[in-house]
Amino acid sequence: MRILITGGAGFIGCNFVRHVHRSHPEKHIVVQDRPGHDFLYSLNWDMIRKMGRKPQMKLEEGPRSAVDWYVANEKLWAGLV
Repeated sequence: MRILITGGAGFIGCNFVRHVHRSHPEKHIVVQDRPGHDFLYSLNWDMIRKMGRKPQMKLEEGPRSAVDWYVANEKLWAGLV
């Protein structure tokens, strides 16, 4: 099975790629990012909190949750890659 990861050159993306690789070493991982990627993402939680939003999970749980979903739901996306 192949896994396509977009945005893999950013901070979260590259950590997500590492997590997928460690968790599923048998998978073929393809990483795509936009041309001219600037390697800089900034997140200002103050603005997000002002909108009344709160994190629903810890940052380190997000990639694990996404990988688990893709593994459990392969039939929904397998034909796309």
